[in-house]
Amino acid sequence: MANAFNKILSQKGIPKTIYSNQGSEFKNATFNKILDKHHIQIIFALAHAPFVEAFNKTIKYKLVKYMDYITLKTGVSFYNQY
Repeated sequence: MANAFNKILSQKGIPKTIYSNQGSEFKNATFNKILDKHHIQIIFALAHAPFVEAFNKTIKYKLVKYMDYITLKTGVSFYNQY
């Protein structure tokens, strides 16, 4: 996820803040290094936050579409590259 997130940042820009739902994918060392490098603040929702769930669903969809595009374009599975 970290490499795909880096590519999205390079294409779409760097946000000041990311909101998370306490998901483990947002609490690993690699992801935190990216956040620190780009000075991105992460805010964890204390309770169930539907807007965070909706955003996560959207970003997951975009990441999968991007990885599928790379696989189609190169003939090499994006999932095996990283």
